[in-house]
Amino acid sequence: MTAYRRPLLPAALTAAALLLVACGNGGGSSTPTTTTAVDPGSGTSTVTATANPTATADERPLGQPDLLPKAQETQWSEDFIILDNIRAGSHDGFDRVVFDLTDGADPGWQIDYVDEPRQQASGNPVDVAGNAFLHVMITNTTYPFELGIEDPLEPGTFPGAGRVNEIAYTSIFEGYTEAYIGLDEQLPYSVTLLHNPTRVVIDFEHQ
Repeated sequence: MTAYRRPLLPAALTAAALLLVACGNGGGSSTPTTTTAVDPGSGTSTVTATANPTATADERPLGQPDLLPKAQETQWSEDFIILDNIRAGSHDGFDRVVFDLTDGADPGWQIDYVDEPRQQASGNPVDVAGNAFLHVMITNTTYPFELGIEDPLEPGTFPGAGRVNEIAYTSIFEGYTEAYIGLDEQLPYSVTLLHNPTRVVIDFEHQ
């Protein structure tokens, strides 16, 4: 099996600030263990989590939302993953977008606000409602036919919630799955990786 992919540049993230949050309850469930690293030179922050969320995880934003670009270096693997679903929800004080992924190696990502949404490879404009656009690139992904399965999610537009107007899923190209999240204005956001099942969670904080 051959999957086309391009390597990520090595992440030059120096942890100038490191925050670890972990808690549990008597039933053995725990909120995600979240790590935030910020490089003041590059203005990039990274957030990951490895534990399962409890029911209360939906009641607060995960990680430490800010306006900085977010990047997680990809450990490229033949154990590729595929985007399975996109969903959004509104909560008190924050809105959440979830990218559900199939089982496999952990994804990496490159996420940042951009002025003009354009599709990877072609450069064609991407139609997504809003005045602010968060560009989402999830890595270590592949085409469904490479895994011998039908595509679980066709590119298209998905409904938002709260301050999130909509999400436009554009394409998979050389190991990168691309989407844009449209909002009326830039909002502080965090990016968190959760497991069982695997998903990338983006929380937008607002008043």
